[in-house]
Amino acid sequence: MDRFGNIFATWEEEHNKGEKPLMLGSHIDSVIDAGIYDGSYGVLSGLETVHIKKNKLKQTPVTIAAFTNEEGVRFPPSMLGSLVYSGDLDIDKALDTISIDGLRLGDELERIGYAGDNEPGFIEPEAYIELHIEQGPVLDKEGFEIGAVHNLQGNSRREITFTGEANHADLHRTTYVKIRCRQ
Repeated sequence: MDRFGNIFATWEEEHNKGEKPLMLGSHIDSVIDAGIYDGSYGVLSGLETVHIKKNKLKQTPVTIAAFTNEEGVRFPPSMLGSLVYSGDLDIDKALDTISIDGLRLGDELERIGYAGDNEPGFIEPEAYIELHIEQGPVLDKEGFEIGAVHNLQGNSRREITFTGEANHADLHRTTYVKIRCRQ
């Protein structure tokens, strides 16, 4: 585990120790009505790959990843675990995320024993592949059983700070601000 609670398991043999692994995974948190396999499918596919490799293929080590808080249901926003792991979000800022029930993510990871000792990114994979249950209606409509998704949900995050004075409804002093964010 890393400090953010991301979980990793690596299968390797003596002849390929030290090589960059193929990383397979996703997340195991979910949302109400998200589908029975949602992110867990990607984690389970990693386990199946290791099972097959142990019996037949032995070239490359495999790391299975389960990223923390990818759905963002309790600790918004989503994709925190992979953002921290990739270095696109500061871990200390992410650990200070407050849940919908008012609790700090870092404290909750400590409470349940999932605050690891490793820094995020401690495993540098050769490649990362994520099998995921998504796009079901699109695939069904197009008549495909499987597809390669080339884009995500399109999250765009902005931090905006407003400064000024409180004036409630004084129409002569009201400032109107229009904000548009584009991906």
